[in-house]
Order: sequence, then structure tokens, then C-alpha cells
Amino acid sequence: MFYLILRLSSDVFRHALLVDTMTIRLAMWSGPRTISTAMMRSWGNRADTVVCDEPLYAHYLKVTGKDHPGAQEVIEHHETDWRKVIDWLTGPIPHEKSVFYQKHMAHHLRPQIDRAWLNEVTNCFLIRDPREMLTSLIKNVPNPTIDDTGLPQQLEIFELVSKQGKTPPVLDARDVLEHPREVLTRLCEVVGVQFTDSMLRWPAGPRDTDGIWAKHWYGAVEKSTGFKPYVPKPDRVPEDLEDLSGLDLCPMMFQEAVPKSCELRVTIVGDQVFAASIDSQSLQRAKIDWRREGQQLVDQWNKYDLPGEVEAKLLHLMDRLDLNYGAIDIVVTPDGRHVFLEINPVGEFFWLELHPGFAISDAIADVLMGKCARREGENRGHRRS
Repeated sequence: MFYLILRLSSDVFRHALLVDTMTIRLAMWSGPRTISTAMMRSWGNRADTVVCDEPLYAHYLKVTGKDHPGAQEVIEHHETDWRKVIDWLTGPIPHEKSVFYQKHMAHHLRPQIDRAWLNEVTNCFLIRDPREMLTSLIKNVPNPTIDDTGLPQQLEIFELVSKQGKTPPVLDARDVLEHPREVLTRLCEVVGVQFTDSMLRWPAGPRDTDGIWAKHWYGAVEKSTGFKPYVPKPDRVPEDLEDLSGLDLCPMMFQEAVPKSCELRVTIVGDQVFAASIDSQSLQRAKIDWRREGQQLVDQWNKYDLPGEVEAKLLHLMDRLDLNYGAIDIVVTPDGRHVFLEINPVGEFFWLELHPGFAISDAIADVLMGKCARREGENRGHRRS
């Protein structure tokens, strides 16, 4: 799946309401050198949108004393009081526009800044391969620390927002460059605005909305008229930065520990749903992951009655991802919640066929031979698995 670009929240399981008259404050939390300014150009080219450029940067420079290019000029020219900045970000949208796109660097959100205002904006995240980001960053910041990358702060903000019950969308810069129309269309759907073609092309040159630091950082983007195709970076991380604390962990994904009553494997083929459960807590080594005792548990899988609401959401997810096959892992918690972990478009299933009621191979054959209807999907025109 070439643009699995958004971490899907429960909100994504329903159609976004695209209401032209609504107002939205979109806070895009990025790290440095992550096409964040190109993304600001994209949103700034919409007729209904006003943008702002790193509004907390002056405060960040003042309290940290970082020796960034033009730091003193930034402090003198832009607001340094974070309270006034937050009041402006959450107040009336400038110029009577309906969309307020806020380009933020995550590390500008310093510990002393109140986080409550995050509930008043729609939070999104823009990430990039840490090594590509770092080799670009050192051209302007020769000796960066892990704090300068914004990665710890992105995680903090993401967790804060997620605890409110909404998993915010996360975009990978590479996905945006390789498939800008598809990625931006999905993003607009999730945040509740209409995608427009104006987001794909924009006039070259500076903008009045650019920060005064643009002359030090925006040379390339000022020449751009759209998202440039992705090109892998051959640059190597300097040896003295290879051990940058935490960098070796950044490309990895860690799953929060979820208490378990049992685990489910839900296999969906077309419109057919095969749900199976396993008591992973019966064996010590399987408590974290049943696969650690997969052989011993292979004959202990049972059919599971999936709640109708959960099944409907999973089928909606299949449509969103344009899949006709998906192997889905779910944890059932002691209090009866169904926690989605992942979906694998080529996940294994043969061991389930050892048990009655799991004729998955037959279901796949029926779909391939046209005996069963394929799922319609929501992205017609894209190839489905």
C-alpha cells in the first residue's frame, strides 16, 4: 500500500463532514527540514486559508538562547510572549478566512508553555526519516542535539492529543512528495475540509506570511512551484552524530502496552469476516505476544462473535484502504474494549483453516473468480489488493 500515510483514528472510520462554512485551526507539528514550508505553501495557496509561520519561534530563541541564523532579528521582529501567541492562534481567524493553517516546529513548544490550548486546534504531524532530516539540519545547525530534532516533542504532543480519544493524522514527508494528491486528499478528508487542486501548485517567490528568518532557510522553497519528486539522500550522518541520544530509536515504532483478556485475528476477504480468538494469557511467554508460543497455541483458536459495531468499522477501514484482503490483530481488554493494533494486507491465515468455520482459502478463490463481490472501496481508480 504505497500511501499508508495517516494513523487512522476512530473518526476515520466514518465519512468526514466536509462543510464549507466551518472554521478550522490546523496545527501541523513538524521537525526541522521536513518539507514543512512547502506544506505551508500548499495550504497558503487555498483561497479559504490563512497561514502562519512558526509563531512560537521567537519565544523559543529567547528562552533557549540558541545561536540560530538571525536569532536576534527574529526575537526583535516577532512576538516572544507565548501567552499572546496562543491567544492569537486560538482567537478569531485572521482575514475572515475559514481555515487557519499553523506551521509549528514541535521543539518550539517549550515545557513552560501551557498545553491546554492544543484542545482548541486540529493537530496533525509531519515526519521525515530521521537520518535524512539530520543530514539536512546540520547545514544550518552544525551541532544539533536530540531536542533540536523535535522528535521527543512530537511524541509528547501526539500522546497528549491521543489521550483525548482522537488519534491525529501523521504524514510522512516522503509519501507527500511521492503522492501529493492522494496524501493531501486523505488529509483534507480527515480534518474535514475539501481538497482543492490549488494545493498542488503555487507561485514561486517569498510570502508576506514567511518569518523574517526566511532569508536563512527558505532559498529552495522560494524557487519552488510545487512538491518536488522524492530523491533519496546519499549523505551520511557524520560519525560524531551517529550516537546522538535516541536517534537509533527514531525509525522504530513502539506499541503502548495494552492489558489483555484475549487476542483476536480477524481475517476479512471481500465481504466475509472470519474472527478467531486465542487465550494468549494462558502461557507466560505468550502474554505479550501470542506468536511467541504460536506452535503450542495452534490448536486452541476459537470462533469469536465480533460485535457488530467493531465489524462495521473494520469493513469501513478495508474500504478506506481499498483492500479485499486484510489480516487484522485486535486486543480485547479485561473491561471488554476492542483495541485495534494493525492490519496486514498479506497476513498469514493457514493455521486458522485447521479449525471448522475458517474456509479462508475458499473465500479468496471465490473473490478472485468473481463468485463473490469485491469490496467497492472509497478510492476508485486506485489498484486494490
